[in-house]
Amino acid sequence: MLKRNKELFVNIAQLVDEQAMLNPDNPSSVMPKKKLFGGFSYSQLTFRELEKRIETYSFFLEKQGFRPGDRTLLFIRPCLEFHALVFALFRSGIIPVLIDPGMGKENLLRAIEKTKPRGLIAESVVFWLRRFYPKSFSSVRIHVKKSDIKSWNIEKKNISNF
Repeated sequence: MLKRNKELFVNIAQLVDEQAMLNPDNPSSVMPKKKLFGGFSYSQLTFRELEKRIETYSFFLEKQGFRPGDRTLLFIRPCLEFHALVFALFRSGIIPVLIDPGMGKENLLRAIEKTKPRGLIAESVVFWLRRFYPKSFSSVRIHVKKSDIKSWNIEKKNISNF
């Protein structure tokens, strides 16, 4: 178990590491998905799986050029990758910027402009939106599409085999 006291800085992502050691096969994240003919099915990650994704995502965030202290706009629909990404950002010291898209277009664009994110991790539709509102996204230097993230798991396995 991690030792905690007032002098010791604990990154919230360390709590996942702790649970991965203590309860590796317990569910850490569960996501419902509607079935075609009614009802739900569920996808889940154990703490061990979540910790591995966090490690992989942290590795690739650094490879993409993200650095501790970078404000990074995260526009991903709720999914298992979202959970792992948020913890990977925390682990890496990257500041997640979460803005509610339901606040209306003008407020949303103003919030993006004011936070001046250096990074953007988002669904493909947000990259399309950037073309129409370049001023709001002008501070963004690093771009990652959600569709690229799933390939990170496969690529990391190939890298570790060398």
